Amino acid sequence: MDAEHLQKLIRNYQAKLNWTLNDLANALYVELHDDDDLNKQAKFRETLKKQLQRSSTPNEKLKRYLQIIEQVPDFKRLNLVANKHIDTESVLSKKASSRLQKISIKLTERLEHDELLSEYDEL
Repeated sequence: MDAEHLQKLIRNYQAKLNWTLNDLANALYVELHDDDDLNKQAKFRETLKKQLQRSSTPNEKLKRYLQIIEQVPDFKRLNLVANKHIDTESVLSKKASSRLQKISIKLTERLEHDELLSEYDEL
């Protein structure tokens, strides 16, 4: 998965949890650091904001953020299925792997779209 897709997934989870950027940053900071320094938390929040916008943010960092979010009790209560990337390049060609990834992304988008329609219908 590329950085843009991972960033979108993080923002999607953030929205589903009804978290502000502050909520997201605080949850990540507490898990990643062994202190509760408010100045450092504020600095991390600004760093996170940039990391969620830049395509140069390392995928491993974004994947770590996703792992943390997926372990939050509120996330588990939502009964969401966490996306898991499985490296298939050892058994599939790069072209086939790329096509499967695109299909997976389209299916996820369709499910999210259908979910939004369902919520709209309930109003």
